[in-house]
Amino acid sequence: MDFGETDEIRDLELKRFAAEKRLEQIAERMHNVERRCTIAVEDEWETLKDKALSNAQKRQIEVERRLAASEEYQTLKTERKELSDHNILMRIDVDYLKRKHQTRFMQLMEHVCNGVLGTEV
Repeated sequence: MDFGETDEIRDLELKRFAAEKRLEQIAERMHNVERRCTIAVEDEWETLKDKALSNAQKRQIEVERRLAASEEYQTLKTERKELSDHNILMRIDVDYLKRKHQTRFMQLMEHVCNGVLGTEV
């Protein structure tokens, strides 16, 4: 195949692939922020023995509070949601274009069969 060739389906599939890779990068960055936040809370518990962090549930609540307050994390979360929605829409578009192509092909085949056989199939 000539990789210089393209069509709507291929273009959308390439865009979707790029978006999937970007989603993986976002997930990795979010995981890193979560890990840093969790380690910071655990370190605070170990060094300060703050009663507000005295059990795992309290520490998890504190991690979630910090993540909610993190501009970086919230930006990544928003970007992930938007990109995920965009990927779903691209998948719908690709499926539509494939169905459209199949319908055209079947119509063409019906036309050819009608011409060759002289009857409707």
